[in-house]
Amino acid sequence: MGMQIDDVIFKLDQLGADDTIPRSVRKKLRDESNVLKEDGMELNVKVNRLLAVLDELSTNPSVSSDIRAQIWYLVSILESM
Repeated sequence: MGMQIDDVIFKLDQLGADDTIPRSVRKKLRDESNVLKEDGMELNVKVNRLLAVLDELSTNPSVSSDIRAQIWYLVSILESM
């Protein structure tokens, strides 16, 4: 995997372990991190799936503004790939 994907996985894992984030959001972040780590699906399919999930999470009212900013950061990395 490329360096950018490794950075995204690392950040997803960090956010997925953050107890200040609602449990349902952490679960989605961890699930998506696991999808990126798996073989079998093309990278562009994984990235598009993750972008859709991150878009959904960024509009979730239970997500704080600082976490939302981190989600947008991930989106910008993924969109530049």
